[in-house]
Amino acid sequence: MTRVLLSIEWLHYFYFPRMSNIIITKPKEKALVTRHNHLIEARYRLTLQEQRILLWLFSEIGPEDKDFKRYRVRIADLAELAGISAAGGRLYREIVEVTGRLRKREIDLEDIGRNVIVQATWIASAEYYLNEGMVEICLAPALMPYLLDLKRNFTTVALKYAIGMKSAHAIRIYELLKQYQGIGHRLVTIADLR
Repeated sequence: MTRVLLSIEWLHYFYFPRMSNIIITKPKEKALVTRHNHLIEARYRLTLQEQRILLWLFSEIGPEDKDFKRYRVRIADLAELAGISAAGGRLYREIVEVTGRLRKREIDLEDIGRNVIVQATWIASAEYYLNEGMVEICLAPALMPYLLDLKRNFTTVALKYAIGMKSAHAIRIYELLKQYQGIGHRLVTIADLR
């Protein structure tokens, strides 16, 4: 009988083999968010805070990136970006709640070209460094084809305009309209917005 010694480090390397680089960052106002159109048109439900955190994560991905990285950010900076108030000492708890929901929230991506529906979550993990006031977030590996090495069928939005929206629906409509900006018009059904 063969025995295998498993460790957390081994499991982490096996499950996230491409996400070994850690990027310590601060949200940038002039950043751009580029996503494949399938990701923009996917079916999902997110709160405004969840969308803002994802938009920031996506803005950290560069056009030359081939793999996801582990993005580490000050919790206070992330809370400010997401619109979470530091009043009342709930800052850390609210960020923990938001990232916890993002680990569980489902997204259904319909990839017509491959005749596939992909069911995934948004983030794979969030690690909190409490003594440092930092959080490190890893995007879910299933999202790689929709965020990395994009050559066609993608849309880019300015982070500052998207996170400046006052509702989750406004962000969604902004992205859908931005996708068709070159055409000049778009017909969207209410069902598509849900």
